[in-house]
Amino acid sequence: MIKTVIVEDDPMVLEINKNFIKEVEGFEIIAALKSGSELLNFLKNHSPELLILDIYLPDIDGLTLLKEIRRQNISVDVLAITAAQQGEIVAELLRYGVVDYIIKPFKKERLVKALLTYKNKYLKIGRKRSVQQEDIDRLFARSSAGGELPKGLNDITLKKILSLLEETREPLAAAEVAKRAGISRVTARRYLEYLEREGLAGKEIRYGSIGRPVNYYYLR
Repeated sequence: MIKTVIVEDDPMVLEINKNFIKEVEGFEIIAALKSGSELLNFLKNHSPELLILDIYLPDIDGLTLLKEIRRQNISVDVLAITAAQQGEIVAELLRYGVVDYIIKPFKKERLVKALLTYKNKYLKIGRKRSVQQEDIDRLFARSSAGGELPKGLNDITLKKILSLLEETREPLAAAEVAKRAGISRVTARRYLEYLEREGLAGKEIRYGSIGRPVNYYYLR
């Protein structure tokens, strides 16, 4: 489980974020904090892997907080969720290594995508003994989709297919994914092609007995 801390001073937004995160498999919320000082005290005795950080906090702004975290060499990834839209703030946050930046208000699908991308890219890179250039290329690849799922796709089915790919040890064809997920083959193919475009899934081509190529997909 990915140990996650939320830092958000608005109680309503905090609850919404908690509920969204709980729906994504593999994340465990170990603390929900309301200020920068609470976070710094918490980090003295705990080592979360991911911070969901608001920029506008009552005591310490999120950018200053992130700089302090980096100054102390605290090893933690940061996903910024905030209403701050100033270009200079976004640029500075990127310089200090945020893994993603989500502007309020946002749709649940955008947060789900950010969490899945983090889970399937950043953590897998960190756990590799040896990293190849293609791994780095996938890590830094950016989607032009604007963060939302394409029309006709939904996060529930997407999570189901991701779980299927994660559970199996071998690549799956669209027909097998469709059968296991209870969806049509055409629908399964659309989700698999989307995951490949996003860099979350890889594809290999196999040829059947009559020579017809079949695409098989696996989780990167």
